[in-house]
Amino acid sequence: MALKHIVFIKLMDNSNSQGSRLFLSTLSSMLNKLPDSIKSIRQFEVGMNISSRASSYDMALQLVVDNENDLDEYRNHPEHVKVLAFMKTVALQTAVVDYIIADY
Repeated sequence: MALKHIVFIKLMDNSNSQGSRLFLSTLSSMLNKLPDSIKSIRQFEVGMNISSRASSYDMALQLVVDNENDLDEYRNHPEHVKVLAFMKTVALQTAVVDYIIADY
């Protein structure tokens, strides 16, 4: 058994401006460093959306941990908290889904 954590991130200004692209690139880089600092992460993936539909989110994060305690460790880890602080520098919308993977 394991737990999957998925986050969708959408910039409120999805104009594809240079500033938006820079923000997403920087955020992706910060997120991709988290598995080096947070040992409870078993799998980790960040992807930029290739769709230009208005209803689309700009980025997705997916990670797998063993249990809810490990997910709490991830959420409260100082490096993750830094990422959250960076995300708050722009107006954005997020959606989160956490679920149990029974046959992991």
